[in-house]
Amino acid sequence: MIRLFLLLFLFLCCQFSISQSYSQLKIELHDIEPIVLKSYSNFDNLDILVSRDTVLVIPISANNLFSLSNDSFSYDIFLTNNSFTSVVLNNNNQVHVSGENTEFILFMNEYNKRYRHKLDTPSLLYQNNNSIDVFEINLYNLLNKDIFNFYISHESFSDFSPYSKQYFEDLLKYEYLSIFSSFLAANIDNNAESSKIPFTNIDLSVWLDWDMFQNSFADSSFLQLPCFNNYIYNSSLIFALSQYDFSIKKIEHFQHFTIYFLNFLSINLPQNSLYYIMRFYIERYAAFLQTSTMDYMMMFLENYSLDRMELDNLKRIFSKQYNSNIEPVSELDDSGLINYDFYMEDLKGNKSSLDAFNGKVLYIDIWASWCGPCRKQFPYAEKLKNQFSKRQLKKIDFIYISIDNDYVKWKKSLDNLKIQGEHFISPANNPNGAGNYFQAFSIPRYILINKKGEIVSKDAKRPGDTTLFDELIELINE
Repeated sequence: MIRLFLLLFLFLCCQFSISQSYSQLKIELHDIEPIVLKSYSNFDNLDILVSRDTVLVIPISANNLFSLSNDSFSYDIFLTNNSFTSVVLNNNNQVHVSGENTEFILFMNEYNKRYRHKLDTPSLLYQNNNSIDVFEINLYNLLNKDIFNFYISHESFSDFSPYSKQYFEDLLKYEYLSIFSSFLAANIDNNAESSKIPFTNIDLSVWLDWDMFQNSFADSSFLQLPCFNNYIYNSSLIFALSQYDFSIKKIEHFQHFTIYFLNFLSINLPQNSLYYIMRFYIERYAAFLQTSTMDYMMMFLENYSLDRMELDNLKRIFSKQYNSNIEPVSELDDSGLINYDFYMEDLKGNKSSLDAFNGKVLYIDIWASWCGPCRKQFPYAEKLKNQFSKRQLKKIDFIYISIDNDYVKWKKSLDNLKIQGEHFISPANNPNGAGNYFQAFSIPRYILINKKGEIVSKDAKRPGDTTLFDELIELINE
């Protein structure tokens, strides 16, 4: 037991040291069974066993709601910055609360007892497979009439602090947006057994407000709440689908959309939201993701500074549901000619094709400005080129195709890196891009093509491989 409390103390001290927002919670147990302090957060995994009277320092930088529970009861606690709250638990599950926010804590428990089951089972609002309009009306009536009227007419309403009032009103907003966005998302789901793809890209974004969606990230008190995370995930998916200009009818199309979705998130959402959105996405659709797509995602997220624990967790989720039956059969014939039927632009914005390089050996580097491993290979590539004579260099071209979606970052990287060669961009969010054509869902990827236009290798050696030079010389001399 001493060890348990020592670990608890160290954990809370660490949390306290990195958080500017905290609250003190005093818990007194009067001869009752030990209880567990839990957070409503999706992410902090705060499960603390309390078996004797104690005072805890609780970080609340992104969540104010907690619960005390054992096998016989559960009680919600609302904590605010620099507050002190005392909870005394007696036999027969009697709870006495004192300190700041007391009246609001009592109200929240009454609210949850009366309405929680309705919010947790929104199917109660479904009536005869009703339309989106009818569902929205039913949901509006529950939250903005029944619950809101209960709130403003509550006997303790005048005792609530301004912060508590604003918190509850915002909480109702996110409960509404979570349930409604879930209903919309359910409308894009397919029957996986019959369709072989998880959803269709119908446009439901008209039912959501883009500005409200983006502004919601400023509500720091809700960033870890399930209702907030659910709303953000569903809305992100719906908005991304609304802007996606290509159909999703095959499992390969779904891989393309996944890459697009990842790029959509990186452009439009805060960096700290990438992990939990992709976690939800992988949990739901891992059975439809190919390993190459997952590899690309991991590399992308690692570049966006996800820590190793988060990346490993995403990999574990994927591995539990991975379905090897959806891995692709290569559409590229290693021994046949290719027609370079994919989209790319040159530095001037002109649509281009590799047809212009027929008759030469091509060493193609598929990369991106954000890809660290890609950058590490560039110095080796320059050394490799210096090994060729001028006559040999006339028979080989080094082609660099970026899959960046951001043209400005692409060109800025070229200016900084000073890479010698032929440069093109083929954005990853274009299903007809080079990355999809060559199935290069993980980068860097190198493609080797001979003078006849035949693919010698669609996963060629990296520039840092010292045996690559001899392989290229052999192709040049054919």
